[in-house]
Amino acid sequence: MLDKIKSYILKENLINRGDSIGVAVSGGIDSVVLLDLLCNLREVFHIKLGIIHFHHNVRPYGCETDKFFVSQIARDRKLSIIIGYENVLTLAREQSRGIEEVGRDARYNFFRNIISKNFCNKIAFAHTYDDQVETILMKILRGSGLKGLSGMSPFREGIFIRPLLEISRQ
Repeated sequence: MLDKIKSYILKENLINRGDSIGVAVSGGIDSVVLLDLLCNLREVFHIKLGIIHFHHNVRPYGCETDKFFVSQIARDRKLSIIIGYENVLTLAREQSRGIEEVGRDARYNFFRNIISKNFCNKIAFAHTYDDQVETILMKILRGSGLKGLSGMSPFREGIFIRPLLEISRQ
């Protein structure tokens, strides 16, 4: 799998020598695997890694458990970590919007803020092939026309990368 990820990174030009990459680690298996893979490729690409964790405050105990777990991973790997907080439930109520949409906007705002403060120059997400298929199906179900049927891009806004898009979650 490591060779496949390396090839995909090179093919899509996701990482440049000397990049400082913040890995978005939720505590779920996909993001932890992504972190592990990038740690194993650190020397190959001559990159610096750090962890970024966003605390949604949606699940009272689950969010704290995730934060503790991700913080432990950072300590074990001797990586810097930045943790962001937002009360997504409150924001969703105030804005009369869905929790998923508000959570995504809050995360991306947090990630862009981290980039602006020079913690890293790119942020890696653990979206997999399965997430890509789900994204396309959701767009079809919403009634998207042909123009809107594209999936996730491997490289977005020049700062967000998705090195696992060709890998199945399984």
